[in-house]
Formats: sequence, structure tokens, C-alpha cells
Amino acid sequence: MRPASPDRLTPGPDVDPDTQEVTFVVAVNGQWQPRRVWYHLRENDVQPAFDRVGQNWVARMPRPPVARLEYLLVAEAPD
Repeated sequence: MRPASPDRLTPGPDVDPDTQEVTFVVAVNGQWQPRRVWYHLRENDVQPAFDRVGQNWVARMPRPPVARLEYLLVAEAPD
């Protein structure tokens, strides 16, 4: 993963090397909207929601205590 930069958001997941916060960025499109990031860990079951930031949807969460994380992006379409 690439380090997150507060002044330049790149689509995809990023980990901030200083805070260890994970940031998920999805570019805005008119066909669907991301709602949350879903993953399951017994110790930490946070499901961050997305907020609109400029031309992107952004969700942030503390980095879980794992070396690899598989996740699902939950999205909603108008229909």
C-alpha cells in the first residue's frame, strides 16, 4: 500500500506511515456510491463509512493488527 497524503488523495487503500491510519479512496462516479468498507476480525470489527471529499469518497480507520487485510467495498446503486 502507498502512504496516504492529506493533500493528494489517490484511489485505493493507503496506510499513513506516521499514524498507521488506513484510508480508502474511491473516485466519484454517477453509477454507484460506496457506503462502507467491510472486513471481519474477531478483535476489531470496525466498518468505516464513506464521506464525500471533493471528487472522491473517503473512509478512514485505525490500522488493524494484521499484516494482510481482505475487505469488501459495500456500494449502493440508484436502482
